Amino acid sequence: MDKREKELNRAERFLGKVFVLGESRYDKNNIAELLVAYRSYDDPEDSEMSVIIDYIAKNRLKTGGNERDFTYRRNYLYKYIREVHGLTYRAIGELFGGKNHATVMHGINLHDTLVDIKDPVYASTINKMKERFKL
Repeated sequence: MDKREKELNRAERFLGKVFVLGESRYDKNNIAELLVAYRSYDDPEDSEMSVIIDYIAKNRLKTGGNERDFTYRRNYLYKYIREVHGLTYRAIGELFGGKNHATVMHGINLHDTLVDIKDPVYASTINKMKERFKL
């Protein structure tokens, strides 16, 4: 099965869940909102996103505070999800408990800056994450 067929199957599962099973809070006419929901859709067959979602929950990255450790790990995952999975800033924010798209953009910019200047604290904080989620 090629990439296009996989994506079509995923879309069918999403639409079946949203409209056929009646779990929708989305209006068929609001394409932008539906697209955001689709981008953040937790497809049971998409194991990598399930691993990421589990990691976020287990490490309290949704509700964790603004301490450097939480912030740095969130920033790394923002960048990873954006680069590897291509989710929108808004969809990434939803994965982290409703963070604003600007927060996600700022986190990605901060990640890029800290990597560019080779910040030792940032590097040590995300070192284990880099093994699990490679950029």
